[in-house]
Amino acid sequence: MLSFTSLSWADTDSTQRLENVQAELQTLSKEFNQNKASKSELYQQLKNQSKAISKLNRELRQLDQQLKQQTSQLDELKQKQQQQQKSHAQQFQALSKELRSAYINAQPNYLKVLLNQHDPASLSRASIYFDYFHQARQQQLINISSTLQLLAGNQQQLLAAQQRQQQLYEQRQQQQQALQRSNRRRLATVEQLEIKMNAQGTRISALREEEQSLQTLLKSLSLQKETKSAPQKFDHFKFASRKGSLTWPIKGKVIARYG
Repeated sequence: MLSFTSLSWADTDSTQRLENVQAELQTLSKEFNQNKASKSELYQQLKNQSKAISKLNRELRQLDQQLKQQTSQLDELKQKQQQQQKSHAQQFQALSKELRSAYINAQPNYLKVLLNQHDPASLSRASIYFDYFHQARQQQLINISSTLQLLAGNQQQLLAAQQRQQQLYEQRQQQQQALQRSNRRRLATVEQLEIKMNAQGTRISALREEEQSLQTLLKSLSLQKETKSAPQKFDHFKFASRKGSLTWPIKGKVIARYG
């Protein structure tokens, strides 16, 4: 059994240690709860960003599909332009030949009419025929030119729309990449918090066990101090029953007897 002084010293030391443990436990628990709240907030942000990334992915797929369609339309327009340009060249070449032929064939007829004094009616009919045919060719050239202008206008509109779509696609890609970088940073922060919280949780468990042990020890010391400080009761009946069996304090000659 410890002496009263030793008990007092042990009680004081254990009380101080308990206060230190409880102070550290309070601080650590507060930090743990703050980290837990931060982790929860980060998870919510990650959830929101994941939704935003999914939305951007859908937009990017739609934009990519639109760009492919516009590219296909531009290819079709180019083919039509090439066909119209080829037709225009053919019609122009045919008209040029017809004009040359009409001019060449017409000159002798006029000369023949003047020299031979033939009836000019046949020459007039031929001239009208060639004029009509010439006008038809010219109209075809005009129609082809109009079609080429229309195709060129459509091509410019499609190119402008494609450029806008491409710019929008690049913007969405940049937003997606920025969100992904932000997600990676948040995930790294969450991992660090989890490591820190695991260490804090282990320390908190150890401190709580120590707190419980110290509280148990202090209760035991308190009981021992109460026992030491309480007055001892003398049991006369128990002492009387041991008459004749008690040991002598010291050995020696009995000088006088009492009683």
